[in-house]
Amino acid sequence: MGEIIANLMNYAMDHGISVRTTNELPASTPSLTNTRERYIMINNNCGQQLALQMAHEIGHLMLGHTSIQPLPFTTLTNWGDELEANQWAIKKLIPYYANGKEDEQLNTKEFMELFVIPGHLDNIVRTEMIMYVMNN
Repeated sequence: MGEIIANLMNYAMDHGISVRTTNELPASTPSLTNTRERYIMINNNCGQQLALQMAHEIGHLMLGHTSIQPLPFTTLTNWGDELEANQWAIKKLIPYYANGKEDEQLNTKEFMELFVIPGHLDNIVRTEMIMYVMNN
């Protein structure tokens, strides 16, 4: 997972996104995006969901989302900017999961378990995985 995090950090920095990390917050404190100052704050204590949270927060900025206040990570909202950021994150993470696998070895449940993706995002995962297979 460390290589994925490093790649996501490099991707963010290559796109003018400042990445700040902390180990001082409880695991229950979500990562967040500050769209005004174009930075993401990543809570390193969020466990297996770290890659999803990082990709989600990068997604907000890559998609041009704006907000007066920082946007905390959530997968609970299934519409608008949060849904778009979740979809962007899933699309960004699939190649890491698929690396070294044949198309028939790709499994949405396994992918969702690996990145701790909530079940209500299953349709997005399925759609994005199909699109990945079709385009690669």
